[in-house]
Amino acid sequence: ATCRIAMNNAGTAPARAVELAVQLPPGMKFVQANTAGWHDDRTHRVLWNLEELPPGETGEVEVVVMPVALGQQKMMAAARSADGLADQVAHVCEVEGLAAISFEVVDSEDPIEIGGVTEYVLRVLNQGTKPATGVRVSASLLGDIEPVEASGPGGHRLENRTVGFEPLVKLAPSEEAVFRIRARGGRPGDQRVQVQVVSEDHPAPITKEAITRVYADR
Repeated sequence: ATCRIAMNNAGTAPARAVELAVQLPPGMKFVQANTAGWHDDRTHRVLWNLEELPPGETGEVEVVVMPVALGQQKMMAAARSADGLADQVAHVCEVEGLAAISFEVVDSEDPIEIGGVTEYVLRVLNQGTKPATGVRVSASLLGDIEPVEASGPGGHRLENRTVGFEPLVKLAPSEEAVFRIRARGGRPGDQRVQVQVVSEDHPAPITKEAITRVYADR
């Protein structure tokens, strides 16, 4: 986040030896500052010195920070000059989390013989900073491969060649959920499994496929 701080001299005489300090909250990490601004590690403040601010003019500086905590992050900016003038202002930055679902699907055996069984392992991970809610996983077995059994954190249902798992109420940040589907090959060829994952945070489905080659032993 780039924060801009502007100082205006509304008087009729120059403001001399102006000092500006921005107090950063613990939830903000200092990245950089322009115009020779520097960060005091001890006080977690960013400091600037300006020789003079002419009357009627505005001086502007920038500080770049990175949020490291959620919630309201309050920054205080204070300026003073050698003439005894002083002012300060507070600004609150609202830092929100984001759920970011990713997943992979791999088969345990590939290729398999006709009538052979492979297991598809679906790993769903929340790479975000807030819990993902209502995570739903489903898999469609396309072609001549049929589901034998399935397992996951909750229940599931088998309908034709589709496996639907019960939604996860919550998937915490960095938490992984594992789903498994055992399937049997029906005839030779490349048989596909299409997996979709949706959540309340991201209702647009994420789709991936795995291909298993089925062969006939002659």
